[in-house]
Amino acid sequence: MDNFILQFKDKFIDEALTLLKKLEGDLLELENNPENKKHIEEVFRVMHTLKGVAGMYGFINIQNFTHQLETIYDLVRSGEIKITEHILDITLKSVDHIKKLLNQTELTEETNTEEHEKLNKEILEIVISTGIPINEKTNNPIKTNKQNIDDSQLSTYYIMLVVEESFVIRGIKLIDIFKELASLGKYQIIEHNFPESEKSENDTTWGIYIATEKTADDIEDVFLFVSDCIIIRKIAVGNLFSKEDFTEKLKQIKNTNNKEDNIVKQKSIIELVEKKYQNNEIKLLESIEKPKENKSLNIEEENIPEHIRVSSSRILVDAEKLDTLMFLVTELVTTQSRFDLALQNNSIENLHNVYLNIQKLTKQFRDNTLSMRLVPISDMMISFKRLIRDLSKKLGKEIEFTTQGMETELDKSTIDAISEPIMHIIRNCIDHGIELPEEREGNNKSRAGLIKLTAHHSGNFVFINIQDDGKGIDKERIVEKAINEKIIKKNAVLSEKEIYELLFLPGFTTAENVTEISGRGVGMDIVNKKIKDLRGEIEVNSELGLGTSFTIKLQQTIAILDTMLIQTGNMYFLLPLSEVEVCIQRTKNELYKSKNRRIEHEGTLISFVSLRDEFELKQNNSEKEQLIIINKHDKKFAITADKIIGEHQAVLKPLGEIFKNQKYLSGASILGDGEIAMMIDTGQLINLQ
Repeated sequence: MDNFILQFKDKFIDEALTLLKKLEGDLLELENNPENKKHIEEVFRVMHTLKGVAGMYGFINIQNFTHQLETIYDLVRSGEIKITEHILDITLKSVDHIKKLLNQTELTEETNTEEHEKLNKEILEIVISTGIPINEKTNNPIKTNKQNIDDSQLSTYYIMLVVEESFVIRGIKLIDIFKELASLGKYQIIEHNFPESEKSENDTTWGIYIATEKTADDIEDVFLFVSDCIIIRKIAVGNLFSKEDFTEKLKQIKNTNNKEDNIVKQKSIIELVEKKYQNNEIKLLESIEKPKENKSLNIEEENIPEHIRVSSSRILVDAEKLDTLMFLVTELVTTQSRFDLALQNNSIENLHNVYLNIQKLTKQFRDNTLSMRLVPISDMMISFKRLIRDLSKKLGKEIEFTTQGMETELDKSTIDAISEPIMHIIRNCIDHGIELPEEREGNNKSRAGLIKLTAHHSGNFVFINIQDDGKGIDKERIVEKAINEKIIKKNAVLSEKEIYELLFLPGFTTAENVTEISGRGVGMDIVNKKIKDLRGEIEVNSELGLGTSFTIKLQQTIAILDTMLIQTGNMYFLLPLSEVEVCIQRTKNELYKSKNRRIEHEGTLISFVSLRDEFELKQNNSEKEQLIIINKHDKKFAITADKIIGEHQAVLKPLGEIFKNQKYLSGASILGDGEIAMMIDTGQLINLQ
């Protein structure tokens, strides 16, 4: 592969992984409804695109392998074979294999691994089983012309193709496009000679006439990677190549070297088609005489496949968000001009108005820009569904997987990091939690075990819960195992939470036969470590015979919240403004006369927390303290402070390693004067009560 193509390797891998993810999801949908023609077409289309992308960038090994796999679904489309569980198994294995090929240092090297050869052989066996003749050199089916198709079953299409200089840079191989076009039917190519004023210097415009039984969508698939440079028009029902006057005019055009004469003859064939053969769907004359000067031809957006139209960058961003960002940029430029003008005129009133506008723009920039990094949890669902499918088949179990709150968004980096821990938990739910169908029936349960994944936001945190309705965790068995392993003493008295925390010790498992997936403890130490690396927490709840629940609490990597800024001693603290109910003032005598630290509020006694005591800050000389009443999940308590500064829009970032053992703080923000303000985790403070 030349160095020029090699520079596109990362772009190709990015696009290929996006296509493989979509393919995996489509295959899982197809498994649930194998007769659905829409799903079959979508699987074929994605394979076709993946093959084309690989070929376009010069990655021949992946192109050839995907082409072999695509053959199966071409036969499914034509009704030669039907979707079976065996076909789906091989296809999903092939998806995994292509992912491995993407990890190779040199993607064009021949892969002679046993797995590669085995998959190629299995794919070929499926094709051979149809009885269709096979080309021994290429292993491709030999497609014979259908003799029973007459001209009335064909349609004639016109394709206008603008060949750009950029085709060379993009690695577009026209010979491959026309080879594929030939498989659809008979075609003829002519070169259009437009007036010099309407023709780009380095581009050539070609007209292609084709008679085929296929649809316009099938033709568009052939030109998938140059879809912005083509127009496809159906010009007649029937085969125009069987009409002598039509073929004669085509010959005249091809044999004409004079540009003016060429244009005249091209118009004559247009008139011929419109008068004698046109089916009144589209005016062919408009398509030829009015090409777009910017070379971006009028192909409707909804006709472009989703996986081609959407950018496949590392983070997919909604176009609406980009439009909003562009609008905000223009507003910012306008505001800057207003600011300059106000300074020149020394207008305090105008400066104040500009200041208010900057405040408004800042908030809009904040919301829009941060939302671009947010990815819905649903993006991980394909991997989870695939894991559940494969494991349930391997272990002989029936699993029903349900989700809720998958629109909940997390930062892209958090999504990438949390995916593996969730997969570990689901794996253990299936292996150790869910019983075999016969055992479940004996316990008056449904044959299929339930795994439920839910997610929701709460303040600056996201909670993800994975729950199964399996046999639950035997706490006595955990304690017994821990004693035998000398992890705890024989007479140790542990709370339920402490017992479950034993599951996260390295290598701890209650499984009698340890395999790569057996036991709640296998991999659970990895789960705990990765979640802690994200400054998150995991909590386990279980009831014997009914099931187990894992709840993951994660803090957003970066967030901007409306907060209340307070000060105690020489430290600044932030409280979520949405949780602040009211602020009042009390004397120290009123606050500390009760040993159990309770105060009266609205006719009831509520507890209060002194930030000075909890963080060991210096005493102040004031006789009065500020009291902030917090209402969190309908539970009320108070926090004392020396001073309430007011509302503050805080850019919160995670705390560093030095604060990893400080559980009452959830983040930090830099104030305008450079001071640091610490975000209070009110959920943890409630536990002090």
